[in-house]
Amino acid sequence: MGGDGSLCKAASEPDPQGTPMAELKHAIHNQQLEQYRLVLQACNGNLSAAARQLGISRPQLAYRLKAHGQG
Repeated sequence: MGGDGSLCKAASEPDPQGTPMAELKHAIHNQQLEQYRLVLQACNGNLSAAARQLGISRPQLAYRLKAHGQG
């Protein structure tokens, strides 16, 4: 609920393109993808080693890369 008692937008509703929230989500997406790429490159493409460096599981890294269109 908002401060005026109105209902807030549902979290599942997409943000219109060009809004500050959509721009922030896009920037975060790009930053995460760049981090994954750099760590994967530093680990010579070894997903397990890269996942350890990132502090996530290998399946989670593979999923995130696929979700970002890189897997």
